[in-house]
Amino acid sequence: MLPPCKDVLVQKLARCNYVAYLWKHANEKDPIRSMKPTDHRWKESNGIFVPVWFTGRQMPTILSATMDATDISSLIAFYNSIK
Repeated sequence: MLPPCKDVLVQKLARCNYVAYLWKHANEKDPIRSMKPTDHRWKESNGIFVPVWFTGRQMPTILSATMDATDISSLIAFYNSIK
């Protein structure tokens, strides 16, 4: 498995930091009074918090320029099949 790019790693570390904070302060009445999930790489969608996986481009421009739409569709289908 390939390691994440820097952007994905930063997103994941921010989410881990938030969860670690919750566990560390779990004995308090209101552990999240000073922290918002949206400040730690979570986004709210229909009342549910979902992770922000990355903020930049998913694929390098040079790679996407060499692939046609069929290749990209095949890659997306493959990725979705292994999730």
